[in-house]
Amino acid sequence: MNTGVELHGGDILKTQLLALPDKVRREIDRTAITEINKIIAAQLKSAVPKDSGALQKSIKAVRRSYKGGDLVMGIAGPEVNFTGYAGTNNKGKRTFKRGKKQDGQNGFKRPSKYIHLVEFGTQNRTTSSGASRGSVTGTHVVEYAQEQIENQVRTIFENAVRTALGNI
Repeated sequence: MNTGVELHGGDILKTQLLALPDKVRREIDRTAITEINKIIAAQLKSAVPKDSGALQKSIKAVRRSYKGGDLVMGIAGPEVNFTGYAGTNNKGKRTFKRGKKQDGQNGFKRPSKYIHLVEFGTQNRTTSSGASRGSVTGTHVVEYAQEQIENQVRTIFENAVRTALGNI
């Protein structure tokens, strides 16, 4: 599975970005990655199946900058410490929370532990006696979100460059 988005003409853009001062280049990277990440998270939320709603509610997008500032990475997916369904509020709406409870304890679910099953599905499973335990068909929601954003990536980077250069 491809876990990234390919930018056509990216080598030319990279060469042009390297000609800019470090501070401006980092600002462009952070701005563009943040915007792209928000769109991917929104695509994921709209595409995931909504059984209990825990998976949809757990999806977050974060941006990480690593030492030196030359590597900026966007990460979107289920939040690791999201624990799932916590009950209903006084208006009858389901509530979710984050915490340290174990998966399966008191009905809590950790979507980060099963997103791969939603994405790729499972094989048909049987017991030793031959009874079927069923299977799950993959939804490929991550691939779908990547496909939806690919055409927008270049435009987002170009807008970030214009904004950063306009601030100089």
